[in-house]
Amino acid sequence: LYATHLNRQLVMAHHNRALCLQRIGKHTQAISAFQRAIALEPDNAIHWFHLAESFFKIQSIDDALAILQQAAKLRPDWDRALYNLAIVLRSKERLADAIRHIQRALELNPRFEDAQVYLFRLAQHACDWPLAAKAAARIDTLTAQQVEKGIKTAEIPMVSLRRHADPMRNLTVARSWSRHIAQEPVHLPDRPIFRHSRNLTSRLRVGYLSSDFKDHAVAHQIRGMLAAHNRQEFEIFGYMANPDDGTRYRQLLIEACDRTRDIHDLSPLAAARNIYEDGIHILV
Repeated sequence: LYATHLNRQLVMAHHNRALCLQRIGKHTQAISAFQRAIALEPDNAIHWFHLAESFFKIQSIDDALAILQQAAKLRPDWDRALYNLAIVLRSKERLADAIRHIQRALELNPRFEDAQVYLFRLAQHACDWPLAAKAAARIDTLTAQQVEKGIKTAEIPMVSLRRHADPMRNLTVARSWSRHIAQEPVHLPDRPIFRHSRNLTSRLRVGYLSSDFKDHAVAHQIRGMLAAHNRQEFEIFGYMANPDDGTRYRQLLIEACDRTRDIHDLSPLAAARNIYEDGIHILV
C-alpha cells in the first residue's frame, strides 16, 4: 500500500511538472514529463489528453491525433477529449469526422459552450448551411446570456464579426474577451513591468503579430500592405507565431518586413519581452 502511494505521488509529480512546462511554452520538455507519467500510469486518460496538447502545439498533428484517440478510448464519455479530437481532425481537413466528434461531445454535455460555438465554425467550413443555421441560433441565445451575466462569451470576436453586422453587438463581444485577457497577467508570478516612452527619436516602429505567416488567406492579403508602408516614417517588424510551413508566402512576408522574429515556440512572457526590447510603438 505504501509503495502504491509513493508511485502515485511520483506520477503526479511528473504530470504536474509537465503541466508547468506546458504553461510556459516548453512543449518538448513537457512531452517528456507526460511520457514519464504515462509509463507509470498508462491507463490514465488525463496524461494522454495533455500530452496531445503539447504535440499539437509543436504542429505534430498525427501524433496529437493518435494520442487523443487513445485518451478517448480510455474515457469514451469525456466530452473535452472529443472536442480536442474535433480540433485536430479539422486541422487535417477531416471535417465530417470533426463534426461527428463535436456532436457526440454535445450529446454528452449539451451545456458545453465552447463545443456549441465550434460546431458552428465546423459547419461553416464544411458549407453545411442548415447545420450552421441551427448552431448559430444556439450561439445567439448563449451569447445573450453571457453578456447579461457580464462574463466572457464563448463566441470569439471574429466569429461575431462573421455572423453579425451590428457594431455594438460585436463591440460587446470583443470587450468581454478584452476584460478577460486583461485580468490574466495579474496572476503571473513574474509579471513583467514595461515602461514606455512617448518620445519618438526615430521612425515609428510597427509590429505585426500573427500565426498566419504562411500560405493563408491573411498572408495573401497583408503582403502588399506590409510592403507599402512609407519606410522613411515607419519601420515594420513581423512577429511570426507559427512554424515555418516552407512555402514561398512565408519568405515573401519576411521580405515585406524590415525585421522579423520567429516567436512560435516562445512563452507569452518571452514573446512580450522580445517585442518590448524591439521598442515597438504600435503592435497589431
